[in-house]
Amino acid sequence: MVTPVVDTLNYFHCDGLQEYCHRGDGGICCDRSHTAIPLICVQRGTMLGFIKGWNDRRKWENSVLGQALAQHTLEFFRDSILSGLPQDRKDRMIGGFYEQVAAVGQSPTGFLDLRMALAEWVRHYSKYQVLCLKESEKASAYHRENPFISGELYHHIRKAAEKNDDLAQILRGDPNVTDGDLISHANKECARALYYANGLNMVRLESGDKTERNWYKPFVEALLVYEEDNVRSSIKLPALLPKGKDGVIYSGFFNLVATGEQDPLFVWSRACPDYYLASGGTNATAAPGEAPSIS
Repeated sequence: MVTPVVDTLNYFHCDGLQEYCHRGDGGICCDRSHTAIPLICVQRGTMLGFIKGWNDRRKWENSVLGQALAQHTLEFFRDSILSGLPQDRKDRMIGGFYEQVAAVGQSPTGFLDLRMALAEWVRHYSKYQVLCLKESEKASAYHRENPFISGELYHHIRKAAEKNDDLAQILRGDPNVTDGDLISHANKECARALYYANGLNMVRLESGDKTERNWYKPFVEALLVYEEDNVRSSIKLPALLPKGKDGVIYSGFFNLVATGEQDPLFVWSRACPDYYLASGGTNATAAPGEAPSIS
């Protein structure tokens, strides 16, 4: 199952209106008359300060970000595999997410805390996504042109599960658990991680942490390539990366995001021009014959 990786807030609406926009003076507008609502400070040291000002619940709920995250939560728990969870588990996940948003907003190192939290959730998502992604699902994904993400590791879920702490624990607890159950668990972990990651990415964008080319989707794709290569190596499957290419290079994107590099896509692309990403970032291409075909 593929849950969309969202890199913008463009499809969220404020108070039922059909659009909102960013004003040139830095204000955020939520109607066609350009009535400004809370200003966002974009300096690194105080870029999350706008959250601190929303200690009043009503102000938070009426803010653009508050409404966007509420819509994000509603849609995730209505439309994804998480919709079938017991309500108490949903409440814990939602509560944990908002606690994390509040924590980075109150932290004196909020910028780095947000980046690290986002990077960790993307890593968690990637670890499970490569194990449950199917060929038909990859065909409609934004990284569908990337030959280094196969959509076939689910055929080897049992063997791969032994190298995943969470799935290995399930196997030890019930040796008769089916492959389908393991894949379903991986899908749920994907959805949980992406609920957090997409939401934190929305906070990032609204805090002013933006670049000319949005690096979020290329970052997710890079970690998917790394995790695919890592799993293949651990269970002795043929590598998809061309000879001489190292999957660890893709994981370097994680370090750039987590340590607060202003434009991690630009820096990674410049350092690794021969490493391919379908969602952009390098001039490298997967030349015919350079990588094994995917079946």
